Amino acid sequence: MKKIDVINHWKTLKLDPRKLKSDVDNLHQAAQLLAMAGKYFIPETTDDSHTASRWIPEKDLQLGNLITAGAGKHNFHVGLNYPDFALQILSADSTVLTSFPLNGKTFAQAFQWLWKQMEAQGLDAGKLLPKMHFDIPDHPVKNGEPFRVEDFNHMQELAHHRTNGHLLHEYFGEVLHRDETIFIWPHHFDEGLYLPLTFEGEAPTSSISFGLAMPDVYYPEPYFYITAWQKEDVIDMKNVKSISPGHWHSKDWSGQVLETHIIVQAEKTASGQATMTIDFLQKAVNNALSMVSSKQQI
Repeated sequence: MKKIDVINHWKTLKLDPRKLKSDVDNLHQAAQLLAMAGKYFIPETTDDSHTASRWIPEKDLQLGNLITAGAGKHNFHVGLNYPDFALQILSADSTVLTSFPLNGKTFAQAFQWLWKQMEAQGLDAGKLLPKMHFDIPDHPVKNGEPFRVEDFNHMQELAHHRTNGHLLHEYFGEVLHRDETIFIWPHHFDEGLYLPLTFEGEAPTSSISFGLAMPDVYYPEPYFYITAWQKEDVIDMKNVKSISPGHWHSKDWSGQVLETHIIVQAEKTASGQATMTIDFLQKAVNNALSMVSSKQQI
């Protein structure tokens, strides 16, 4: 992945990201169905990635990990299509086998559909339970209300946010010589990279993290974040540079942030938006590396 590849595949953001939170919340609730399928039908991993999913840019699709089907059946994925706001069952090569549109349906109805799909794939559907080992913010859907999409244009725009974030993660992952699966995590609903830098034995003693977060208690819109960590929280700030057009975040956690409305307001073309974001992230990643006294720069 080259910088020009990010620019050429960037999806132009056109809507005010601060208006997307309601529909992000719908997606976050729906994504728990993918996580449940992973939790109960995929062997447990130490990092919980069996409950996570991946972004498939060419399909505007959040795709769960591959599930091993029962005897005589083919392995499959559970996915969430953003523009259609539909739960899907897909083959191992990501061909859609069947879909369940979620708008106007309750979580219980979606769960029952998923239960029947597990049964149809030759699995013991009784293993599937409507609960996870973590909680997410309260929402009317959790209390039995149906999913209600505010604007399907928002869903397409959110797919564009995911695609752009994924491109940037792939690009910076290669720049930093990291070859790992880039996940969307069901708890915080972010996609990001964790980069341990130094170790004592197998235990990390310093790291940086960066990613694309969805609206949360800190920001009412998607935003890019970059954080640095060092054992015993000893961070060297003397060489930290300015991070315009982003800013420092200090409430509950420390890091550098670029809210996506700044990108939309500053640049109207795909190339302008991509270049602006890459330049910010490069500066922010280098800042984070300096904060943990790393000699590496990108």
